[in-house]
Amino acid sequence: MSARRRPSSTSSDSSSSQTNSNIPTLSLGNASIAFPVMVAVVYGFSVANLAQVKKCLDELVSEECTSQDVVDKHLHHLTEKEKQDIIEASQRHQVRITMLQNKLTVSGKRDDVLSVILQIKDSLQRAQKREDQEREESRIWQTVRWEVGGSDSWTGLRQRINYNLELAFHRKDKLYIYEHQKDSFTVDFEKMQQTDSRGQIARIKRTPLSDCETATAFGSGTYFAKEAYYSCDDKYSNPDENGHKYMYRARVLTGKPCLGLHGMREPSPVDPNNLQAGLHDCAVNNLQNPFIFVIFSDSGAYPEYLITFKTV
Repeated sequence: MSARRRPSSTSSDSSSSQTNSNIPTLSLGNASIAFPVMVAVVYGFSVANLAQVKKCLDELVSEECTSQDVVDKHLHHLTEKEKQDIIEASQRHQVRITMLQNKLTVSGKRDDVLSVILQIKDSLQRAQKREDQEREESRIWQTVRWEVGGSDSWTGLRQRINYNLELAFHRKDKLYIYEHQKDSFTVDFEKMQQTDSRGQIARIKRTPLSDCETATAFGSGTYFAKEAYYSCDDKYSNPDENGHKYMYRARVLTGKPCLGLHGMREPSPVDPNNLQAGLHDCAVNNLQNPFIFVIFSDSGAYPEYLITFKTV
C-alpha cells in the first residue's frame, strides 16, 4: 500500500500499482487554485480483504477530512489581493476549493478546512463593508453635496470625498485633510475654505439636497419647505433600494425675506437706491404667506436632524 499525507480517494488493484500525478486547478475569478491528489493502491489475496481495507481507509478519510460550503453574494466582489490570499492559504493547507456561482466549497483535513474557511469569511466581511460604505456614500451623495470654487463657478467633489467631508462636518471637526490627484487639501470648516499643498485657497460650500430642491423658480439657491409633508414627496426625497427616504429637519435664518424670482442668484437689495442698506436674508414664494424659503448662503441653514422614514 502506498500513501501520501492528504488522501482524497482510494482504489483497489490486485496486480499493479499506479500514481496519479495530475494536479487539477480551479479558477477563482482571475486566479487559479491548485490542490494535491493522492491515489492509494492496495494489494491483497482476495476481493473481500481488499474491500475491508478500502472500507477502513474510507472511514479514516471520512473522520479526518470534511467539506464545508460558503454561500455568499460577495464572493464575486473579492479583490485580486484577497483572491490571491485564498489561493496561498489553500496551497499552504493543501485543501481543495471549488466554486459554483455564489457557493464555494472547501474540502480537506478538518483543521485546515476551518483555517481556510475563517480566512475566506474575513475576506467576505471586508467585501461586505466595502459594499455597505459604497451604499452609504451614495446615500449621502443624494442628500448633501460639497463643492469647491467661488462666485458663479462651483465644482462638486468626488463621492467618497463628499462622504468623508460630511462625516467630519457632523463630528464637528475644525479641519479635515484629504488627498486627490496626488495633491493634499486641508479643509477649514470654520472658514469654509480649503488650502492645497501649494498654499492656494479656494472656497467650499455644503448644500443639503434631501429636504430641499436646488431649482430656479424662486432663485438659484437651496430650497426649504415650511411643512415636512412637502419634502416627503418623491420628487424631493427619493426612496433608496430598501424603500427608505431621508429628510433633514433644519434651522433656517429667514430674516427679512424678498420675493423670489427665476434665476435669482442672491437676495434683492433692501433699498435699491441705497446699496449700503445691504440685501434681504432670503427669498420666498409669497411675501404674505410664505411656504418655500430659498437661501443663498451656507451659513443660513443648519441641518439639525437627519430623519429616515418610509412612506405607507
